[in-house]
Amino acid sequence: MPERDEPEPWSDVAILAELPGLDIVTGISTGTLPRGPLAGLLGLEVTAAERGVVQARLSPREWMANVIGSVQGGVLVSMAEAVTGLAAQTLTGIDQNYRVLEIGLDYLRSPAVPGPVIELRSEAVRAGRRLASFETTLCATDGTVYVRAHANVQLLHRA
Repeated sequence: MPERDEPEPWSDVAILAELPGLDIVTGISTGTLPRGPLAGLLGLEVTAAERGVVQARLSPREWMANVIGSVQGGVLVSMAEAVTGLAAQTLTGIDQNYRVLEIGLDYLRSPAVPGPVIELRSEAVRAGRRLASFETTLCATDGTVYVRAHANVQLLHRA
């Protein structure tokens, strides 16, 4: 995928309403559906998706830096929430949507800017009919963990 420092447009919402969530995320991973504004801005590339699990990667860019030259904490939250949201999307059916109720992060290390690739993984650790809990990690390719996140998501029926 080309590197971009601007949001990408989102797909026609009517088209997305006709697809189960896993098909949407798979479409994003294959490039048949756009990533959406935030994922495009971050340069997020979905590398694998299955029900309740999404893996992705991105490379830190200059605009993500704080004053000490590492990725700013708010950007790390956005990365974690983006991949968690995609994992939540994989749990939804044609008649469903989701919303992140809360997300908490443990900042363990700060990735450098510019820096090597960050690998992201979000996995549902519990998924019921209405609520799901996720664990998300942001790591270096050598396995060094930068961030551990936990989130609770509400699965909704579309109105």
